[in-house]
This record gives sequence, structure tokens and C-alpha cells, in this order.
Amino acid sequence: CCAVAAVACLFLYRGRPEKLGVRPLYDEGPGDDSADAGESQGVSFAEALHTKQFYILCLAWFTLGIGADGIMSSLVLIASDYGYVAQSGMVLSACLLSSTVFSPVGGWICDRFGSRVLVNIGIGLLIVSCGLLCLGAVPLWLLFVIAVFLGFVWNCSIVPQASSTIEVFGRRDFAKKNTIFVSMQCLGVAVAPPFFNAFYDFAGGYGAG
Repeated sequence: CCAVAAVACLFLYRGRPEKLGVRPLYDEGPGDDSADAGESQGVSFAEALHTKQFYILCLAWFTLGIGADGIMSSLVLIASDYGYVAQSGMVLSACLLSSTVFSPVGGWICDRFGSRVLVNIGIGLLIVSCGLLCLGAVPLWLLFVIAVFLGFVWNCSIVPQASSTIEVFGRRDFAKKNTIFVSMQCLGVAVAPPFFNAFYDFAGGYGAG
């Protein structure tokens, strides 16, 4: 389920800001750095609603919410299902610690290469993690490795949020546009449990093996 969502997001999260006449956030070319120029640069909220990029980005963040955030929120249940009830809390702690450590790394990647690069890295790690979890009950050490991967993946659904909004639509009406994308991601997190429950009922556990 998460791997499918990740692949869908990989195909949806694409395109270039230049197509909307917006200078990319990571473009370090000459420009007016004044506060007024920064606020006026880009596409207005009303104009954004008439672009396909707006709805593609909504769908991309929705699927990423299902995949990245959904699996992280079920990590304790997955560890318990694999027989690691006593260690399930530590597995979640490893995931959150990884998110803490790698958060500045994600910010650097966004600033240097753009948010799409960070999202693509996260999608790759998410697919690998899902593939390993689908093998069935994995060794505890490998479950901790997966938790570290998922901590980085979680950052890839949070750190690029604001950056992607600016990269695609500029800084104009930033809060109006960004809150829509945040809401779509939260909606993905909200609908993730039914997907996991359906998979659990169908497979008889969180591992397909």
C-alpha cells in the first residue's frame, strides 16, 4: 500500500517552476532580494487554482501522507505484530531520533538541489522499507534499520512542504497555498489506517510473507 502510494507520488511530484514563470527557490541567480519583491513574486492563490500543477501537488502530498506518515504512525503495531512487543517503543524512538538527526540534512538538500530531489530520495527509501517489511517477521536489528530509514522518509514529507510551494508558485499568497497542501497531507495520514487495516485483514498480518 505504501509502496504503491510512493510510486504514485514519484510520478506526480514532477514539473518545473519555470513553466509558471516562477524563479525556482534554488536558483541563485541575480534578483531583487527586497522584502516587497519577495512577497510579490509568483502566482496568486486565485491564479494557482486554475493550474494543473496545484492539483497535482495536492494529490502528490496526499499520497505521500498515506505512504510516509501512515507507515510511521503504525510502526509500533508493525513491531508488535512481528513479535517485538517489548521493543516496539524503542523502534518508534529510533524512527523519531533519525528524523531529528537527519532533519538538517533534508533542509540542506532542499536548499542545494530543490525539494523534488529530497522527496525522490525519501520515496526510494520508503519503497525499500516497504519491501523489507513485506518479507514477514524481520530480525530486530533490521527492524531498527528500517525505522531509521522511515525517520528520514518522514522528514521528506515535512521539510520540503514549504519549499515545494515556493518553488512551484512563488512567495505570493504563500500561506493560503501552503495550508492547502498541508491539509492534503494530513488527509492522507487520516485515511492511511483503513488501508493498513485492510491489508492486515487480507494478509493476516503486516508482512506479506
